[in-house]
Amino acid sequence: MTYSGNQLIKVEDAGVNVSLSASMDFKDKSHTSKEYYYDRNGRLAKDLNKGIDTISYNLLNLPRSLTISASSNSVTNTYMYAADGRKLKTNISGKKTDYCGNVIYENNTLKSILIDGGYIEGGKYYFYLTDHLGNNRVVANESGTIVQSNHYYPYGMSFTEGTQTSSQPYKFGGKELDTQKGLNWYDFEKRQMDPVIGRFPTPDPLAEKYYSVSPYVYCDNNPMNRIDPDGRDSYLLIWFSKDNETGHAGIAVDNYKLQKVMDSKGKPVLDSKGNYTYEMVKDGTMTYYDLWPNDEVGMSELQSNVKSDYSKGIKINSISDLMRKDPTGSRSGNVSAEGRAADGIVQIDTDYDQDVKIKGYASGTANSGKMYNASEFNCSTFAENALKKAFPALDASQFVKVPFSLRLLYKNTRVVAPNNLYNAAMKLPGATNISGPKSVVAKPYLEYYGK
Repeated sequence: MTYSGNQLIKVEDAGVNVSLSASMDFKDKSHTSKEYYYDRNGRLAKDLNKGIDTISYNLLNLPRSLTISASSNSVTNTYMYAADGRKLKTNISGKKTDYCGNVIYENNTLKSILIDGGYIEGGKYYFYLTDHLGNNRVVANESGTIVQSNHYYPYGMSFTEGTQTSSQPYKFGGKELDTQKGLNWYDFEKRQMDPVIGRFPTPDPLAEKYYSVSPYVYCDNNPMNRIDPDGRDSYLLIWFSKDNETGHAGIAVDNYKLQKVMDSKGKPVLDSKGNYTYEMVKDGTMTYYDLWPNDEVGMSELQSNVKSDYSKGIKINSISDLMRKDPTGSRSGNVSAEGRAADGIVQIDTDYDQDVKIKGYASGTANSGKMYNASEFNCSTFAENALKKAFPALDASQFVKVPFSLRLLYKNTRVVAPNNLYNAAMKLPGATNISGPKSVVAKPYLEYYGK
């Protein structure tokens, strides 16, 4: 691979080209000195190996049209997006697709309905089996018959083997794959991704936060341990309860390290006095905090301060560990850990300064030993207060008017519960769910009183 700065300009593949045209291996169709061209905004404009002649973009740096040449003819794909980047409509090789939330139409006919963990198509339910990174590995129908199996190279290029009686396109990372005319790009919402060369064709929209990382690479060139839904930094973890009233909440924040600033040629950037310059960059790990009561809370204690028990900064080694492991067991109190990974994780767009504020509150409060109060300062209040350091307008509380029959025990109050916090966090700018549903049922906390 040959580069100009961070931009890939040429690829030479010494391997033998696979004769199967539909295979995803790299097709070395050009041997000129420059095979990839970019516009003034750093966006890919031409790819001679794939036969991409032109790409035009909208103001969000998402493709508006793409012309790709095949052996016999060329086609122009068109794309339409909402102002917030949601894909609304595509016309790819003459196939018109409309995206109406989770309902997808092809050529004005209902194609499928996307649901958590699968989809409905032709009146039948299909479900996904995923690996630890969220990649769809097996697709089976309602009777359990496998209709598609997928095996991936690290960056999402698929092996040739595997059951393929279904052409459903949501595969690596659960993202939609476009294979028409050999394009083989995944739609990662904020950008497209080419799994064959492991790169995005457009710069990272958060590139100014990560100067030491190429703006074109996928998940910091570490796809075995990391995922990149679209570049978020703080994480709200929720464990749902069967009654949708209680549950548990915790907060995880990215960790950073100090690193020399390097230029595009790998040389240190010096200040006006000739000294090295430094920046804070993510190191790939996170720190987890949460709040518990030290003992089970009795009915007479629902609005009383009781002894607290905190997770005081549990190190989590990777995104995959965050999604697969239970971080709630490293405490000294008498309340049992959740015993499973979080049911829902909201990944929230924060920068270094915001992460410092969130972590500062969580760490400071945990080490202060502030008392637990099931109504006024519970696990969800703790997590919400931490997030409020970056998002002051966040409000997941609900007003509880206590029935007259319970007035001797309780007073009217405002309560933050896990499910309400999950729904509120999903509305924050740039928030996305990397695990669990997009929203959850949140019963009035009032129903918990008196049980």
